[in-house]
Amino acid sequence: MKLTVMFCSALLLSVSVMSQEDDTAASNVTAPTIPTQSDCPNGPTPCTRELDPVCGSDGTTYSTKCVLCNMNSEEGTNVTVASIGPCP
Repeated sequence: MKLTVMFCSALLLSVSVMSQEDDTAASNVTAPTIPTQSDCPNGPTPCTRELDPVCGSDGTTYSTKCVLCNMNSEEGTNVTVASIGPCP
């Protein structure tokens, strides 16, 4: 009985130690930078078919930054990336 209690206690202690988050690793993480209009090339460029949505300053969600840049080039607009991910 004592052996079982000691084994369960050791197991519980090891699980709790392993589940602790390492705060030092989190401090080295940098936030992604938001691309700006100046990152767009001059003129339309071929875009991949990936889905990496960005929210434009016009409130429209674009499938990629490349699609937003091409729309600016084709329509003569100056929509910038407001945030990474779909618009709210």
